[in-house]
Amino acid sequence: MEAFRMHYIMVLSILGILISLSGYSPQVYSKYLILNYL
Repeated sequence: MEAFRMHYIMVLSILGILISLSGYSPQVYSKYLILNYL
């Protein structure tokens, strides 16, 4: 469970970098994350 949480945080930080680089809206990425992880 702890390993999954660390992996999730790492993925979120990478996506945050991609968001700031590409300029996508956070709403699009939050929908994408929700669809992937649920």
